[in-house]
Amino acid sequence: MDQRPPSQEEIRDAFINAPGFIWPEFAAMPLNCFDLKTALLTFPGDISKSRSDPFSDCADFQVDINDLNTCPRIDSFFEKERWNESSLFVWWYLGRFHWTCSPGAVRQFSVTQGFFTTYINVTRFQNMEEVSDITQPFQLKTALYKSLIGKIEKGFIKPITPDSIFEKSINGRVWVIARSFDPCDNPTYEVASAIDHRTAIDLAIKLDNSWFSDETIPNEVEQKHLASLWDYLSHVTIHPAGSNHLEAGTFYRETPGQAEKVEEDKFEW
Repeated sequence: MDQRPPSQEEIRDAFINAPGFIWPEFAAMPLNCFDLKTALLTFPGDISKSRSDPFSDCADFQVDINDLNTCPRIDSFFEKERWNESSLFVWWYLGRFHWTCSPGAVRQFSVTQGFFTTYINVTRFQNMEEVSDITQPFQLKTALYKSLIGKIEKGFIKPITPDSIFEKSINGRVWVIARSFDPCDNPTYEVASAIDHRTAIDLAIKLDNSWFSDETIPNEVEQKHLASLWDYLSHVTIHPAGSNHLEAGTFYRETPGQAEKVEEDKFEW
């Protein structure tokens, strides 16, 4: 048996030639339920560690998205204002978690290369011209782009254009996605879907260690990573208030369910 670790070329071939990647079963992860007063938002993932950080400024499991007093205003770490009434957007930070992707084994060695780090927020878009109803996807695209201008100006992500933001429908819910790169050329994705006319669930996602340094990730490899993101989004639900028996909090699940897998169209960058 060959005891040598896989070479870079073997790993490269595995990622390019694998028919698809392996990732965790989201239906077996803890289910987080946030009562937003007008809706119940649920999504999987272990966010407990991020919420236990004393400087995380996490929102409560029960918040009223029509009452800004329920949204932490002061940054606990830097002791400065996070937002005010004149801000273009106000965000309730719910938590952070990550998952990995793998093409499987190369010889007898398991290979993992691709870590999605996901920050989950509920975001109110306000004080924006041409944005009055983000249930209209073109308005949500405009709002999302305007909310990213600060990240672009500070160099956190590379510049994008409004026209590059695209739509994707998953289980009947429309998501808008802004793709960019961080300064280390890791792909980033800002993903949002409307809850009401001015509020959305907003995921800020970075894909680390997804390819080799000084090389742009090939489209076919990125698409295999993104299949796990589309799967994750299929497990995010927004229920009208009072229409579901779930209560606010995190619930740990012993028996994994099986999410329906829907063949999605590929998006060419």
